[in-house]
Amino acid sequence: MKELFIRSATGILIIATIGGALMWGPHSAFALVAAVYAGSVMEFYRMHRVSLRKENLLAVGAGALFLLQVYLTLNFRFHWMPLLACAMLLAMPLPWLKEKNLALQVIFWLAIPMAAMYALGWTRSFGHWSGSMPLGLMILLWLNDSLAYLFGSVLGSHALAPRISPGKTWEGFFGGLLSTAALSVLLPSVLGVGNWKLWLPLAVLTGILGLLGDLHESRLKRRCQVKDSGRLLPGHGGLLDRFDSLFFVSVPSFLLVMFLSLLP
Repeated sequence: MKELFIRSATGILIIATIGGALMWGPHSAFALVAAVYAGSVMEFYRMHRVSLRKENLLAVGAGALFLLQVYLTLNFRFHWMPLLACAMLLAMPLPWLKEKNLALQVIFWLAIPMAAMYALGWTRSFGHWSGSMPLGLMILLWLNDSLAYLFGSVLGSHALAPRISPGKTWEGFFGGLLSTAALSVLLPSVLGVGNWKLWLPLAVLTGILGLLGDLHESRLKRRCQVKDSGRLLPGHGGLLDRFDSLFFVSVPSFLLVMFLSLLP
């Protein structure tokens, strides 16, 4: 009971923090994105028992500069060339590093997805920040995660990936996916942005790719022989545990929203 209370209280605090930061404005939203990136990087290298040596800092710095470039360009129309050039210079040695896989994951699994998450706030508001789009994406992820757990607990009998995540079942996956897709049609009324033609395909996308993100992080933890990526969030583990699905979903979601915005 105590563990459930702690998990619930932390969950409410996470939702309030994310929702407040996204809806407050573009600067608080970027502070959230930057904090998640920085914390996730620390957890990522700690899990692999690798220190932030000079070569690893190249990847961290390249990712941070890319995030900063997106923030400055979207908010202040800052010319994109200087910082992007610096980020590319930092990233050039990465493919030849001893730990190149870790370095490239920092950029492609953490930095770019967080930049896409932030950029979602500018996709439907004609040059003005709107936290409704990234918040809506988070709501879809939360719904799918919770409903998949519920259906899996009640109906689950066929393991989805027993070697990677024994608790996940096909019943939970399809139950979460279909119920989240059904509930997604309510988001236009709740958030005041988009329509069912936008949110329904996003719900399907988040349900499928969110699972892949979850499985990727589960495999990562098994390889590193750790139960949780960190202890920052009581009852939930670390930032990688909480945002693993987002890292897989945000870039395809951004591209899908941009594509749908071109349709009549």
